[in-house]
Amino acid sequence: TSLKWDLIGGTVTGGNINASVSHFSEYAVITVLKELGLGYANLNPNPFSPTLGGLRINYSVNSDKAGSVKTTIKIYNMTGKTVATIIDGALRKSGGDYTEIWDGRDVRGKMAKNGRYIVQIEIEDTGGKKQFLYPVVMVK
Repeated sequence: TSLKWDLIGGTVTGGNINASVSHFSEYAVITVLKELGLGYANLNPNPFSPTLGGLRINYSVNSDKAGSVKTTIKIYNMTGKTVATIIDGALRKSGGDYTEIWDGRDVRGKMAKNGRYIVQIEIEDTGGKKQFLYPVVMVK
């Protein structure tokens, strides 16, 4: 017998593979892995108010070296001082969709001041580390 390759298409969402097949058989899944990076990052609303639900940080991570990516999200003020750490070294599956919330509180649990902040998303796999910076504005 010989092997026969059929392209059946499909999608990859959050680490799950979805495809339609018309008969029972053995299947191999071949996919192209993306290098370390963010699939997307959306911070909204921006400007945001902690009294109206805070800042939603929606993102997806990619890695061609690992199934999971070590992820850290920190908030900095405009002088570079750490205001809050949202997650620190949390493992996130490559291709997964995630949401974190900043409620406007600082590292001491007190409400931060109105103003501009920088959200840093740092991701790391066995091949290295990357940082992404996003400006946001908080108004109470």
